[in-house]
Amino acid sequence: MCRLLWPFLLLLGACYPQGGPGAGGGSAEPCPGVIQIQGFAFRPARCSVAAGTSLRFQNLDLAPHMATAEGGGFDTGTLNPGDTSAPIALTQPGTYAYFCRIHPSMRGVIEVR
Repeated sequence: MCRLLWPFLLLLGACYPQGGPGAGGGSAEPCPGVIQIQGFAFRPARCSVAAGTSLRFQNLDLAPHMATAEGGGFDTGTLNPGDTSAPIALTQPGTYAYFCRIHPSMRGVIEVR
């Protein structure tokens, strides 16, 4: 049964609208200490923090995900359902666009000020 379920979930994830509102623009809300992955989207999709802040990603979905900065600033590795990443230190001001390498249309932005 599980062998049949995983391919279905991966296919469903590829077809599901991803990224969520705010992934591409808009004003950034303050980042919580943990960015959640739920419904094949990062929540919040866009947020801001002060330089020196550490964040974690928590996978609340039924499928594995990753959070990888486009410029190579961070990579959580694979987060299986229920996993929380190690802390990610954001020390340099700038805008960090990131995505899920397993589901590339899942995107988010962290603004470090």
